[in-house]
Amino acid sequence: MRRTRHPARRPRRNRRGSAVNPLLLSLAITFVLGCVAGSLLVPGLPWTEAGGGATACSWVRCAISSRWQDVLSQGVLAPMAILLGLYGCSFSGIGVPFCYLFLAVQGVSTGLTGGYLYFYHGVSGAVFNLLILLMPAVLCAGALLLFARNCAGVSYLVCKDLFWGEKEELGQPFRRLTHSLGIATALIVASAVLKQLSFWAFSSYIQV
Repeated sequence: MRRTRHPARRPRRNRRGSAVNPLLLSLAITFVLGCVAGSLLVPGLPWTEAGGGATACSWVRCAISSRWQDVLSQGVLAPMAILLGLYGCSFSGIGVPFCYLFLAVQGVSTGLTGGYLYFYHGVSGAVFNLLILLMPAVLCAGALLLFARNCAGVSYLVCKDLFWGEKEELGQPFRRLTHSLGIATALIVASAVLKQLSFWAFSSYIQV
């Protein structure tokens, strides 16, 4: 009898093991560590109740303000500045560490706000943060994290092209990066709108 040869089967990859992107995970850890650092800085900063000139105090008061000007500046313009900084990092061969730095700055900002509300306002501050600030902050952070992952990946390709002599096709990655820039911008604007709606819905029930 003639034996039939079966084509060799390719080994199955463990899809579960590749479900978590290591780059995205490390960026998320950097953001969380920034949040922790920001909250730990709260007790040592010169907070004042009557409009002091400290930068951190002004930033937090802007973050918890319901005025549309403050929501625009802190909820849209500040994250957009980080977004454009990340986009600039993608064109550099040494941009990967700066992607982590930008996310750490965003994390410190988020941690300062949450730490201030809990440290100085107790339970009411924690509830205020949960009802009004948390979901917009999560949406904004998610947009920055996903875009930072793309920027770090493109920056790594540029690094290999410039310093290691490995020629990479950069046209398609940059087109995807430009597309993700539009998506991240839309998510940031949506987070600011959600924040304003949360103020309108819950500010009459809880204030700090």
